[in-house]
Amino acid sequence: MSSDTDDPQQRFEKGLRLLHRMRVDTRNELSEVAHYLITLIEELNDNGVIDQKKLFMRNQSIRAEKRTLPGVRDRLEIKLSPPEDKYALTNLPDIDCASLMRLCHGRCCGLRFPLNEQDLDEGVVKWDYFRPYLIRYDETKGRCCHQTEALSCDVYHQRPAICRRYDCRRDKRIWLDFENQIPAPMQRK
Repeated sequence: MSSDTDDPQQRFEKGLRLLHRMRVDTRNELSEVAHYLITLIEELNDNGVIDQKKLFMRNQSIRAEKRTLPGVRDRLEIKLSPPEDKYALTNLPDIDCASLMRLCHGRCCGLRFPLNEQDLDEGVVKWDYFRPYLIRYDETKGRCCHQTEALSCDVYHQRPAICRRYDCRRDKRIWLDFENQIPAPMQRK
């Protein structure tokens, strides 16, 4: 029996998660430094050592110049769902998805959402490496990578909490009228 550290895929994902945690920690530390710097600038301004308006104008000019530098990109946004035990959820919607698939085609599997730590720790549900930690989406199929051609879920027993809790009955992206089984028009890709 091998440990999860022997699996290259799991090592890779754990490494990415560590990098993302380090990034969040770094961003929090930078925020603290920024608050301290603002306090220092206000103190220097109040004591007549600097002119805060001139400093602000110079800062805006320098920031504008940096925005035009090649390679400057938008910030990477890291998203996680709140921690909760998906196996302990109660009062879940009672919807007979199997009988409705012929009408709705599992459109809820086309929705994007972040996973939580439990999903990541299990290593079963796949996430998007370029948009951490959103569920992995198959662009060619226009849906979650876990939805099969037969419109079933290949990770059904380990599916995320959001999938377990999701109630499509009042979602106008899915149904115009759930009670009368009238699905919403299919979205064009």
